[in-house]
Amino acid sequence: MQKKHKIILAISIVPVIIAGSILVFFTKRSMAAQGAEEKRYPVKTIAVQPGVFVPFGEYGGFVQGKDQSIVSSKINGRLVEMKKYDGDIVHKGDVIAVINADELAQQVVNAQKMISSLEDTLQDTKKYYEQKVDEAKDDDASKEVVSSAKKLRSLQVQSVQNSIVEAQGNLQLAQSFAKETIVRAPFDGVIVRTFQESSQIVGPATPLFEIADMSELQVELFVAKDAMLELPVNARVDILIGESKKVLVGTVTSVGKRAQSSAQQARITVKIEEKTNVQIGQYVTVQLPHNVIYDDAIVIPEDAILQKYDETFVFVVENDRAIMRKIDLGVIYDGKAAVTSGISSGEHVIVEGMHTVRDRYYVKVYD
Repeated sequence: MQKKHKIILAISIVPVIIAGSILVFFTKRSMAAQGAEEKRYPVKTIAVQPGVFVPFGEYGGFVQGKDQSIVSSKINGRLVEMKKYDGDIVHKGDVIAVINADELAQQVVNAQKMISSLEDTLQDTKKYYEQKVDEAKDDDASKEVVSSAKKLRSLQVQSVQNSIVEAQGNLQLAQSFAKETIVRAPFDGVIVRTFQESSQIVGPATPLFEIADMSELQVELFVAKDAMLELPVNARVDILIGESKKVLVGTVTSVGKRAQSSAQQARITVKIEEKTNVQIGQYVTVQLPHNVIYDDAIVIPEDAILQKYDETFVFVVENDRAIMRKIDLGVIYDGKAAVTSGISSGEHVIVEGMHTVRDRYYVKVYD
């Protein structure tokens, strides 16, 4: 009987213990939450004011010379010697390669022999038909016979002369191609790229060198027309080079459409005004003004913007509390963002410490 009473007593105590534990747990949780709410989290803010915001787009391109072209072979032959290589400076008319073209040389010799032979034939033809005309006169032939002999003489002589003219044309053509065995620089510049090596066989249009005129450097860009503000010729722009993003001054020299492009793109050429530390083929970034310019925009640091699911928001400080504020954004550029709605002039946006607070947490603003 006594054992039964102990069991009943134990069973009746268990709910009391459970209820007490639950009460203690929620009391501690409530106290912790109250403590978190009353704790002041350090944050840094900025007071936002409307102002002009001019975003820029950054477009990449490679530095090239004002004149930059591929020098190709114009004849079939074997490269006897490459006289210049990458990085070599050349002047207009300098020999940069030599091509061996034995076939062309033989064509010149053959054409010269043909002309010499035809000239001998012409002299023999003239003598022969002159003799025929004289014979017709001595035989007291009629005027018609003499006239016919003269016409035949003229036709035969003209035929040989035509053959000589054709042979001379072939000679000039062969000599012209023979000159192409010596490849010369078309203008002053620097060898940007060498495509071939000595002893290789080349033919018409085989690229040999790429030469660039170093007197003026430029960058060619292709930009979507709907993303860029219309630029006038001679407009100044910034050019960024290297990892340090060193800024150089550039001048727009031409603006046109991209050839054979279905997309609406502008082809922009920018002259590099300062050639210090810039090399042909170097990749650079050019800043061009965006087609959207904000005259009265609230601008905040991009780092102050937070994302939650598909919403964009920031924290503003009101009555010493962090208040979550949903915002809409315009263009983001260079670490700054234009806010189109959600923040008003004069409000204080948290720019440091926003990751440690939640909505309605107490905060302490520090400088």
